[in-house]
Amino acid sequence: IVLLHGIIHERLYKHYLILHIISRIFCSPTMSNNATFLNKASELAKDFISEAISIFGESFLTYNVHYIVHLRNDVEMYGSLYNFSCFPFESFNNKITNKIKSTNNVLKQVVNRFEEESRLYSVQRKNKTDECVCLDRKALS
Repeated sequence: IVLLHGIIHERLYKHYLILHIISRIFCSPTMSNNATFLNKASELAKDFISEAISIFGESFLTYNVHYIVHLRNDVEMYGSLYNFSCFPFESFNNKITNKIKSTNNVLKQVVNRFEEESRLYSVQRKNKTDECVCLDRKALS
């Protein structure tokens, strides 16, 4: 975030910084269990929404953006965002996307890459097992 300072307009930088602070509080197992931090995150979420409307207009206020105001309720019920968010699935989507090299036969590309990785993993495990067997034989000699 520091890298953006001085590159983007100060108002946008501060707006993004507010979102970062909200995310940090809601993702932290420690801060997400602390009423003071949750109160601050809720306050910042309201500021973020009103500033977003001011900067980007009413059309920016989609369901996902508006939900930031209500996120505290879920954090209070389930704990930090890492307990119930889609972060792991989104990360896996990125892994899938990185396996695609062209727009042709997308599914086939993904399946092929996973098969290749699976075979490579099997070979690596077999080699480690063989190394262990060789080490055991040397130890016995």
